[in-house]
Amino acid sequence: ILEQITKVLQLEGRLQASAEHELEELKKLEAHRAMQNAAMNGIPIYGECGGFMALGSGITDKDGVRYPMLGLLQLETSFAARKRHLGYRRLDPIDSFYWQGPLLGHEFHYTSATMAQGKPLFHSVDASGASLGTIGLRNNSVAGSYAHIIAQGTLRHLS
Repeated sequence: ILEQITKVLQLEGRLQASAEHELEELKKLEAHRAMQNAAMNGIPIYGECGGFMALGSGITDKDGVRYPMLGLLQLETSFAARKRHLGYRRLDPIDSFYWQGPLLGHEFHYTSATMAQGKPLFHSVDASGASLGTIGLRNNSVAGSYAHIIAQGTLRHLS
């Protein structure tokens, strides 16, 4: 199914602390190969939250065991290094992708990125207007971040 999509692929959702199960499901669906083919063919792929983690190189579970993921972004995430991230975000794309900015999003996750290398995707600002720096990664047609994109707009839409 994924090989037939030609415009944009978006990975949503969340990954459980048992990353091994998630990886086995991806392999069963042959999604791993389809996603790599889509990336090689320049099809835009965006992963948010758990989808972002799946696009990375690996996930470490709460017991410290590392599981390989899709390897489309230079990203390592960990359930062992738990830290709560929560709140609304204004996301200003650093370069164009397949959206126009600014975007409104939110973060809600407990995992941490223990290694993230590459081109940042967004400048991020929280609901109080404080800069959070850059978030997300982009590698050619593949991009992702922990942010769940809600809509185009600004944080004023929340007042």
